[in-house]
Amino acid sequence: MKEYVIHLTSSTYGDSSNEYGYWSGKCYVVQFNYFPLCDKDLILHTKRYKSRVRAEKMADKLLIKCSTVRSWTVVETDSEIK
Repeated sequence: MKEYVIHLTSSTYGDSSNEYGYWSGKCYVVQFNYFPLCDKDLILHTKRYKSRVRAEKMADKLLIKCSTVRSWTVVETDSEIK
């Protein structure tokens, strides 16, 4: 079964050094600024969505909530968990 994950970056130009990674579904706060918790690889606690539309809506919300996130990509993946 296909699932969808959100990949976040802090750059609008796709510079790989500014990648956050795959969103885990949580954020943390430092001095009133929100930052996403991300991992470089797809692992057990990576947040997965059943539909692309839900993943895209959440990614749009993250752009508003986390000021350091500049762009996102929704990636289709299999349901295999590492």
